[in-house]
Amino acid sequence: MADQNYDQNQQPNQNQQAPYQQQPYQQQPYQPAPYQNPGQFEDQSPLSIGNFLIMILISYIPLVNIIMLFVWGFGNSNTNKKNLARAQLIMLAIGVVISIIFGASIIAAIASLGAGRYY
Repeated sequence: MADQNYDQNQQPNQNQQAPYQQQPYQQQPYQPAPYQNPGQFEDQSPLSIGNFLIMILISYIPLVNIIMLFVWGFGNSNTNKKNLARAQLIMLAIGVVISIIFGASIIAAIASLGAGRYY
């Protein structure tokens, strides 16, 4: 009954297709994959005893120690070396603050001893 409305001699218009014709395959337009930054390689291999000894020996040298601790702590080096250098920088900062407080209290104590005497 549905075939009564379909005339085989009639050509389908642009919007209609004959029931026996299949839609041709249309390839989807190329869309590149989104960029994913692979990140930098983080060296997480354990440090050897020699590396620890070298880091500690270099940290005994005045002024060089501060420079090298900043280089190791904030550069592109081993993660374990970064953590050790940052821990040493924190301990260095705590030591400086305690030294300033202790030194100021000693100077204040000496100044208060000399303030009561008149020559």
